[in-house]
Amino acid sequence: MEYCKGQKRTGFKGFTLIELIVVIAIIGVLAAILVPAMMGWVRKSDQAAANSNAKIIYDTLAASAVDLDVNGITMNDFILVNGGCKNLKEWVDSNPDLTDDQKASINTSCGGFINFKYENGYPKVVVWSKKNTDNAIIGRYPDPLTLEYNANWSNCISNS
Repeated sequence: MEYCKGQKRTGFKGFTLIELIVVIAIIGVLAAILVPAMMGWVRKSDQAAANSNAKIIYDTLAASAVDLDVNGITMNDFILVNGGCKNLKEWVDSNPDLTDDQKASINTSCGGFINFKYENGYPKVVVWSKKNTDNAIIGRYPDPLTLEYNANWSNCISNS
């Protein structure tokens, strides 16, 4: 009678603990490098969106000013206090001289908070932000803002 002799296990496939730790360390280093870069891209895209929303509102207010000028009305009566901001939806709803199309264009595109300055009945600058706090990302048109510019509600209108 023959007894089973110990057989060698060949063909066993898998990763060692050292190999797994090395892979996890490499992924950790890549994440540490990429996450801050991605966060910068998010802030830059938020800034571009804020400038774009300010342009949309500027264009709408300019079109409104032309429409009102034809009827002999100027929009100087709707100037907001420099350094402050107003909820955009509340301002649009309280402005009877904007047409329904103009109101829909502003409301559906932006929301948020605005401030603006008029000169001779036409918009000179529009400032928009999603929030009304000083640390919010603020967009301006014309002369769009960049992230390097330390914008807040009190200086973004007065410097234009």
